[in-house]
Amino acid sequence: MKTYTFWLVRLLVMVCVFAVGSVPMVYADAHEMGEEMAEEEASGASGWFRTDTDSLGTQIWVGASHSPSFLGGLSLDTDIYVVGTFGELDIGLGIPVVDSDSLSLSFLPMVGIGFDYAAANGPSSLIAPQLFTYLTAGSIYFESWIQGFFNSPFDYGDDSI
Repeated sequence: MKTYTFWLVRLLVMVCVFAVGSVPMVYADAHEMGEEMAEEEASGASGWFRTDTDSLGTQIWVGASHSPSFLGGLSLDTDIYVVGTFGELDIGLGIPVVDSDSLSLSFLPMVGIGFDYAAANGPSSLIAPQLFTYLTAGSIYFESWIQGFFNSPFDYGDDSI
């Protein structure tokens, strides 16, 4: 039970760190709001929250995209996914290929690590490689997910990989 709590606490800490680091906090008087809003827009960080329900159950997603100036036009993207007792942390590099008014195409290669909080041990799977493709052409939106899961490196007690 201690291991279950330990990993759950770690996931919650990671969620808090990404949430606080992703969203610039603005504490200002109303007369300073315009100047600070410009600073917030210039930060280059955006975040999102999403819930999905399918055959796996209800899934909770939290993610952020950071666009620091030293990466040029690239972005550092992160997300956390939780369903049942399984949680996953992914990190990747957003690569915009085409970005115009009528067409947008971007690739997001990622790696991730999964934890099953009902299990006694630590990580349960390595989610790599991952490649997400996003295409918007007018009113058409296309999204592709290609993912590989490696669970055997985390089969504790089994010396083979």
